[in-house]
Amino acid sequence: MLFVLLSHFAFNYFSKDDAALSLMTLVGMIASPTFVIINGMLLGVFYRTRTRDFERFRTIVTDRGLFLLTVGHFLVLLSHATYAVRFVSITDAVGVCMLISPWLVTTLTPRARLLLSLAAYALTLLVVLYWNPTRHYPLVLKETFFGRIGPGVYVYAFPILPWFALDLAATVLGERLGACSAQGNARAMHRLLHQTAVVSAGIAVVLNLMYHAVRQHGYATALATHEVGSPFAKTPPSLVYFLFYGSLGLVLISVCLRLASNDRMAGVYRGLVTIGQTSFAVFVIQFFVYFTVLHAMRPHLPWAWAWPVYFALSIVATLVPALGWRRASEPADRRRPRARAPDAGDEAGQDEQAPLVGEPEEDAVGRLEEAPEPSALARDRLGVLDGQLLLRAPPLARVETGDVLPADGVKRRPQQVAPVVAGGHGDGKVSGNSCHPERSEGPLCRLADEDLPKCHERGPSSASLRSASSG
Repeated sequence: MLFVLLSHFAFNYFSKDDAALSLMTLVGMIASPTFVIINGMLLGVFYRTRTRDFERFRTIVTDRGLFLLTVGHFLVLLSHATYAVRFVSITDAVGVCMLISPWLVTTLTPRARLLLSLAAYALTLLVVLYWNPTRHYPLVLKETFFGRIGPGVYVYAFPILPWFALDLAATVLGERLGACSAQGNARAMHRLLHQTAVVSAGIAVVLNLMYHAVRQHGYATALATHEVGSPFAKTPPSLVYFLFYGSLGLVLISVCLRLASNDRMAGVYRGLVTIGQTSFAVFVIQFFVYFTVLHAMRPHLPWAWAWPVYFALSIVATLVPALGWRRASEPADRRRPRARAPDAGDEAGQDEQAPLVGEPEEDAVGRLEEAPEPSALARDRLGVLDGQLLLRAPPLARVETGDVLPADGVKRRPQQVAPVVAGGHGDGKVSGNSCHPERSEGPLCRLADEDLPKCHERGPSSASLRSASSG
């Protein structure tokens, strides 16, 4: 998101012949491929680490994809009054990816998805170079799905198919990262990201050198054009552009993973996470800030050299309403209450805040595990009240570690029976075939009267418990 803000600020603040515009635009070009790579990677990671929950996750992703293509598209168009409907945003391409890629992840193997990704990009290249329609609707079809060299119907467009190819390839990388994550091997994750980045950058350099060599020797072929061989060709995106800026994006992802595991940077990490959770709001609001407000105010702003100050103010103007949007749309039961001092009546001075329903919790080895559904917590020793997990009295409180409860009859209501101390795990005071004498004053051996008519008079034998269980 920082690179998005930087690029769009430069586009609306500097003049076309200003070197700062070119430099900041080139730096900001890392945003789009990184954005799409993260989207595809998350699908692969989630599919590998949360296979049983992936159907539910796919439903959520599909809903968000439809939202981006409808409400999201409308909101983005509102910020581009001069573009009217002649604009295909990156959110449109991502929305299509969110509809198709989850289904392909569950249907095709990683190898098949990678081959399909390469085939989709090859088809894009062939259509862009060799299909030249002249009528309006074929032109719209070509620019929407494949892209076009030179001016066309749209003022600006992110063609769907090449970005879908990148997203689909990223699911393969995400699945391998998910395998490393499931094993708890963080080093393998970073090593995979770095190796993929180095290979991608190396291929990009080789292709770019071939492009310049062909042009220098005077071979004016279709493949020796700027839109095919340049790392800075974004509309339509060249393969060299994907590989070069994608490699930088992978390094950036690795840095963010290291940041997440550094306790000293926990505050910074939480702030970045909050921005990431409002990424769509930030994306929409920044269009209004830069393409509407800044575009209108730029001729009247003094001190052109003070652009860093204006850029910082624009970031604040973008993030403040985005964070307010997040808080307003957050369900009330998911908002954490403020920490309070423990009351005198709190058991053992418990002052730790209970986790919220549906939020990940840290397991015993320090990794995040997905919280169970609220309905599944009914059998746990935690109760659910107003969205909070609260300790309740444990069932069978008098049953100690090492006690074994024989099964009740399947046709009868479950009843509490006398614990039978497992062999070798008792306290040595009672035998495994008798009730605990020190608990004899309580209803320790309650079963159906017809099963054990004299249960309260004497301890149940193993045979009587087995007959009760089988009955």
